[in-house]
Amino acid sequence: MPLKWIPLEDELIKQRKMGKNILSFQTIKEINDESHCLIADEGELKLFLKFHHDLGTVIYFDDVPDFIIINPNWFVKALRCIVSARDFISENLQLNWKDYEETGCIGIKMIQTIFQQKDPELEHNQEHIMHLLEKYDIVVEMPNDVRQKENKKQYCVPCIVQASAIESITNNFVGQETTSFLCFEYEFLPPVFFCHLVVYLLRTYKLSNESPSSSKKALYRGACVFDIDTTGSEKLFICKYQNTIQVQIWRWNTAITGSSGQRIRIDIEDHLTFIQRKYKLDSLKNYKLKVKCQFSESTSLEGMVELDSLVSTESKFYCNVHGYTHSTENIRRTWAFNRGEDKISKLTDENMNFLRIQKISTELMCDILYELLLHDNYVGLKPRNESDISDLYSKIRGQNLRVPSNGWGGQRLPNESIQTNTGDDVERIRLIRNRLQHSSQFQMSDSEYNERIQQLTRLTERGTEICCMAAWSTAKFIKEKKFLAAQMDMEDRTWSFGHYVTTRTFNIFLAY
Repeated sequence: MPLKWIPLEDELIKQRKMGKNILSFQTIKEINDESHCLIADEGELKLFLKFHHDLGTVIYFDDVPDFIIINPNWFVKALRCIVSARDFISENLQLNWKDYEETGCIGIKMIQTIFQQKDPELEHNQEHIMHLLEKYDIVVEMPNDVRQKENKKQYCVPCIVQASAIESITNNFVGQETTSFLCFEYEFLPPVFFCHLVVYLLRTYKLSNESPSSSKKALYRGACVFDIDTTGSEKLFICKYQNTIQVQIWRWNTAITGSSGQRIRIDIEDHLTFIQRKYKLDSLKNYKLKVKCQFSESTSLEGMVELDSLVSTESKFYCNVHGYTHSTENIRRTWAFNRGEDKISKLTDENMNFLRIQKISTELMCDILYELLLHDNYVGLKPRNESDISDLYSKIRGQNLRVPSNGWGGQRLPNESIQTNTGDDVERIRLIRNRLQHSSQFQMSDSEYNERIQQLTRLTERGTEICCMAAWSTAKFIKEKKFLAAQMDMEDRTWSFGHYVTTRTFNIFLAY
């Protein structure tokens, strides 16, 4: 730590002793200036705050500059209000708390009541607190369709849910066709790691109902069931048993396709890698990818075989649990990405798919955000070659001119059927970029590739302000590559021009 940081550190300690728990970035900057501390600019001040965030002496996020917690113990008190044993809850909330432990869902009114009883400052800052709890992957805001009748905000807290026997969970679902189990085997697997994974999956998939006659969601401690598609006829079952996370796909009426399994495997691997890196859990960096037959019990680890060995094996393998052989073809088709070639001497089609999507997402999407800021006459904008999506997103968010439907910094992709304003598209760009940045796979199946292309095409072809900005930006790219005639008017930002250019751009990018 540079010595010149120490005076500001002392000033924050004084503020803490005076009873201050929260300060804004601007206030800390003023303290730095008034106390003649030696931190010269905002960039170094942010570095100072990030350093102390890593130490645990403050809680600071770039995208929440008005809510910097200088007393982390105060935030822990807020956390204890949401994640606590029933014995420590006041009597007037006992009944509601019992329901909370059974469902894992807590409404904003109950949160407000708990904070009010503990500390008025908690109640005053409850929106910021819940936002931080979301950033720490402890809670996740539930979508509108699963909220209660009053349509107030509701949060899901997987780590509070009571344990339930896995057999009683699976017995609620009957008549389905099942895949083999995909197993992520760790040397040690703490329960909170699995809870973080459930939070990430809640941002992607919708929880299934426990049974056709019940509205209770299939969420339990150590296990849950999600709807993979909107029909509910294809479900994802995931559970933790000892040191292993087990995944299985259930489907009714129609056959299970390989694309679903591969897409889910990619999602889960990406989430596991991101969680491990985010919380610097080096002991959870490595796991063994195994499978076991579809008839195995999820409460047993017997019969697991490493996936790589089955990819290159013959058509059948011997199951130690059942004492006979199973076909490997279904396992390969569901979970594996290739047939186990010994060496890859050149890029495969799957590698090229990934590269194309990454190029479009990083270059074209960055251009869109950059042109949006140019359109706003943003002061202090760096040259395009010195800007990236993270930096441009922060600047657009700081302006707060185009607020997304679900607010800034969420983890769930906006609903494309109803959430299509410019702010929503800015959020889509950030989330798509993050997914690619943290992907653990350097490959992408044709089905996922086509799905991503359609998603990006809809984004750029949408008749919104951001599309017009994209048109001008992409036209420059095309013209530089000599794909368009020289007489094209580069300043024409009309809708028809935007539609023509963005449609043409994707074809050129794919060829490029």
